[in-house]
Amino acid sequence: MRWSAVLLTVSLAAFALADIQRIDKHTKLERDRYFVVFFSRPVLKGGLTAGHAFVAWAHEDHDHNFSIEEPFGYYPKKGTGLFWWVPAEIKDDFLSGSVGKATQVLTVQVDKATFEKSHDILQKWSDPKNKYKLTVKDCVTFKLRAHDVAKTLRKDVVKAGK
Repeated sequence: MRWSAVLLTVSLAAFALADIQRIDKHTKLERDRYFVVFFSRPVLKGGLTAGHAFVAWAHEDHDHNFSIEEPFGYYPKKGTGLFWWVPAEIKDDFLSGSVGKATQVLTVQVDKATFEKSHDILQKWSDPKNKYKLTVKDCVTFKLRAHDVAKTLRKDVVKAGK
């Protein structure tokens, strides 16, 4: 069994209750497959846990028969960022447990160039000088920037979210 099939099985089990949608936007025939995956979850437990949005970049390597998925979100490093700017950081959302709590998942298959261009957002937002402020520069704006750089995704992502 291919590693990607194992990952898919595990992912589907984790998202049994999630609304999962898929869009195919790749334009070139390539041996490997590339995906940008958008996740979100609502506010949990009567508002005690904030909602969250994050992005994963996934790559299925045909020659080496394995898959890589990198889910990342943008977080306040100190404080909440509710009323003022606070230091920010990019965190691995697989390690934080957010992946299994997602209730909305949109997977977009893209070509390698679009994948790499979208993935560049990690470098830009990983700068230690970056700040976080809720509704201004937060996990949602991080997710939106990931697909802003790939303008071909924008219309379909908005449509799928309706």
